[in-house]
Amino acid sequence: MIAFSGHRVDDEGRTTARFPHSAEASVASVLGAALDDLFSGGVMRGFAALASGGDILFHEACLERDIPTTILLPLPVEEFLIESVTPSGDDWMDR
Repeated sequence: MIAFSGHRVDDEGRTTARFPHSAEASVASVLGAALDDLFSGGVMRGFAALASGGDILFHEACLERDIPTTILLPLPVEEFLIESVTPSGDDWMDR
């Protein structure tokens, strides 16, 4: 079991960068490498929310490696989408 919690990508206008959109590819690469190090081909499952940023990248990296995941949301679906996905743009909603 792997539990993941990460940062959302920065909202437009954030004055201090924490997770700029330009870092998405490098974060995805680091997550993939970490999963490769942890996954030995046995039984594994990932657990994370589904916010725009690290959470979605984690689920995508697991999917690429055939690691099943479970989505855990801290709010009802519609409220979670409004708070944690839609502010980052339509491409994150599509994902």
